[in-house]
Amino acid sequence: MPRWRETFDIKRPLYKNAWFWVAILFPPILAGTLALGISYSNNLYLLSYSLELGALETFYNYQKIPIAVAALIFPFSALVIAHHRSALTLEQIKKTEEQKTFANYLKHKEEFFKCLDNIETKSKISFKKRNELYKILFPYNSFNTLALTSQGREGFASILVSVASSCNSVLSRYNSIFSLNDVAFRNCLPENYNESTSSLFDFYYDILCAIEPLEIDIVKPSNEKDWIYIGDHAKILYWIKWVPIEATQPLLIQVVINDIIDELALFCMVTIEELNYINGPAEKAAYRMLEALRTKKNLKK
Repeated sequence: MPRWRETFDIKRPLYKNAWFWVAILFPPILAGTLALGISYSNNLYLLSYSLELGALETFYNYQKIPIAVAALIFPFSALVIAHHRSALTLEQIKKTEEQKTFANYLKHKEEFFKCLDNIETKSKISFKKRNELYKILFPYNSFNTLALTSQGREGFASILVSVASSCNSVLSRYNSIFSLNDVAFRNCLPENYNESTSSLFDFYYDILCAIEPLEIDIVKPSNEKDWIYIGDHAKILYWIKWVPIEATQPLLIQVVINDIIDELALFCMVTIEELNYINGPAEKAAYRMLEALRTKKNLKK
């Protein structure tokens, strides 16, 4: 912005702005100075005057330049007034936009929390730090700035993209691990159940680590058949003690997590890679591991 515009304070009345008085006073002062110089140079008598036609013609011939300069007061003042009015309009538009952004930011955050409420209701989980999660997904949003699309800091992609990629990596890896263990596990002796079922706990740990940036906590269901206690497993994250399951779905957590990521990606308007699932022989192997755990009474009663 030009430096002269910085001195034009639109918050003050027009008559208190210096540029308005410059526009009003500069043309007549300059015109008067020129008139005095012309009169002095041409030995004109300033104190004598006449309204005769010849005298007026002589006056105009000598003073037409100062007269023209003095007339600049009108366009100059008009420009200042127009600029003042335009600046006021722009300021009003700016304040309106700021108020709109402020209201939209609060509304967007409110809708985000409603989205989290819906996810919590459906997925048996809770979000521990909602405000922090909003800041992670929308790092540049504030009362003055609003972006509806999630993004990372410094031009990186949204954290949802990396979370989805990490989950897919875990699911693909354990799909292979469980498939390889399927035949061996069917012939597993009871005394080896703990060793053979450890990969199920490892899966829970790895998949929970993959979604750690989302700051979720798993809510213990009221029905003990719908959850498995994992708090005694050495590697499990300290704040998560239970993993939701169903009678025949030890890998229900993968469905829960994928639903969470899908819901968040939809709200955040982020395109993520297609999410994987463990199924087929690998899923059957996980179910046998779960049955082995029940046989050994390793479930929390």
